[in-house]
Amino acid sequence: MQIQVKCSCGEEKCPEWAILELQGVVEVQPSFKDRLQNLQIGTLCRPTSQENYTFTVGYHELTGTKMPLKKPMLVLKKIKLSTEEEKGDINSTKVELDVIGVIRQRILFKTRPKALISKKFMWLLGVARNLFLDGVMVLTNSIKTQLNAATIKVDTLNTTLDTIKIERDNLKEKMDAMKASTNFEVNKSMLLEDNVKKMKTLIMILRALVTGIVAL
Repeated sequence: MQIQVKCSCGEEKCPEWAILELQGVVEVQPSFKDRLQNLQIGTLCRPTSQENYTFTVGYHELTGTKMPLKKPMLVLKKIKLSTEEEKGDINSTKVELDVIGVIRQRILFKTRPKALISKKFMWLLGVARNLFLDGVMVLTNSIKTQLNAATIKVDTLNTTLDTIKIERDNLKEKMDAMKASTNFEVNKSMLLEDNVKKMKTLIMILRALVTGIVAL
């Protein structure tokens, strides 16, 4: 069976296509498997250089390089043709291929994809970080307040202890003074008792003398 190939876009006016060559498999989510036509699987960008490209798929970014093909390739679209005489005969339908594009370049992505963080996720991350920092600040201020209160209590206890020490020293001085006074009184009492004994002895001597003189 002969198949005719034609180019309806005209000579040297065919759209330029490119092959995206990935080192892996692009898996489609189950919810999109029944409607793959016109499904956008990613975004292809050329940031700076003519040879370098980035391909963003979801939250992953790949970096690739444009390379020429050794032999150009055609992108064909299959068209079924049928004449009036062949409408009743399905097997006699003619097929024609229409050229819709030419592929002369391929973009090779041979590195591992880089994980991306979306702006929304970055915003949520920033909010979470701010909330965390606010919580840390509140906790830090609370701890500082508690530490200041504990410091004040410690200072108050130190002041109380100093007061108790001063009162203890004053009481010790009073006790020492009372002890000294008691010792003085005891010595004085002992001295008086000794004087009384001496007086008694002197009186007995005088009495004995008087008795002897009277007897004479």
